[in-house]
Amino acid sequence: MEHRSRVSALIDPADWPAVAARLRAAAERAGLEVVALGHEVQRAFCEADNMLLDEARARGATSPVAELVHIDAALRGDAADREVTALVAGALPAGAPWYGTTTRPRPGFGGGGPDMP
Repeated sequence: MEHRSRVSALIDPADWPAVAARLRAAAERAGLEVVALGHEVQRAFCEADNMLLDEARARGATSPVAELVHIDAALRGDAADREVTALVAGALPAGAPWYGTTTRPRPGFGGGGPDMP
């Protein structure tokens, strides 16, 4: 089965190659195939109500701590969605604030079916 993880994290974009390598290695150990893996850096995101910045500040970090990186990963294999989310989050640098979820694409329900791109 295919899983689609979308995770946003507060990390230094320069850390992305290491994150991607850790994610691929963890997926392989878990018996999952990485079908697609990408990221997008969002700069100048420091809105007053950003929950990742709030969490970083609560931990004592000073602003700006990093950039918001959106990770989009498609993995194939037998695992629970929450295990796949944990795998993606586990590849982040230690202590990096993040949020996200994993779903299974379903035709006709936002998963690339005939009525959805």
